[in-house]
Amino acid sequence: MKYIGKNSLSDILRVVLIIMMALTVVVVVLLPFVVDQYLSFIGVAGRRVKTILLIMLYPCSVLAFFVENELRRMFKTLKDRNPFVIENVKSLKRIGIFLFGMIAFFIFKIVTINSIMTMVGAAVFLLGALFCLVLADVFQQAVVYKEENDLTI
Repeated sequence: MKYIGKNSLSDILRVVLIIMMALTVVVVVLLPFVVDQYLSFIGVAGRRVKTILLIMLYPCSVLAFFVENELRRMFKTLKDRNPFVIENVKSLKRIGIFLFGMIAFFIFKIVTINSIMTMVGAAVFLLGALFCLVLADVFQQAVVYKEENDLTI
């Protein structure tokens, strides 16, 4: 199986990302209903908990949509067999920033109604954000080397 190019794994993942983006929009629209169902399932009542969850989940959902969109853009460059471009460096930096934004809302939830999974999620997003920023630097170096190589006869 091919990993990059047309009809490859990266092309399939790009389509999956488009589907995920559509599902993210649906989740955002249905979020109050989903939170109500979740709270009744776990047996928690109260407007305060619902409000805190919505304050956290709405912005995180929007940021997740932005992350998915940046990944979609990056996978398009894989389809074109040209991953080492400055646009991917910018996308990785934006993804890192979006993940730091999500961490801020996770910290808000940790302060208000903490859970182990909230702390684990915050730690995972922190590692992901740092990974994206390091990978952006690696891609930046690859772009420089590629441009130098393209100029060499």
